[in-house]
Amino acid sequence: MTLEVLRQEVGAHDFTRILRRWADRYEGRSTSTRAFIRLSERISDEQLEDLFEAWLYTAGKPSLS
Repeated sequence: MTLEVLRQEVGAHDFTRILRRWADRYEGRSTSTRAFIRLSERISDEQLEDLFEAWLYTAGKPSLS
């Protein structure tokens, strides 16, 4: 669900760019959620802290709006 909410927030084009860059950069290696968030923000040019806070770091399922 978190990735779908991210796609809705940044749009399909940027979402695809995020996933492709992530796969290219970290293929076969371990990394962090924080690195994914930074990459997402850099590619989308959006501040996504609130989205990830609600969908990753808060107990329960946030409401879809």
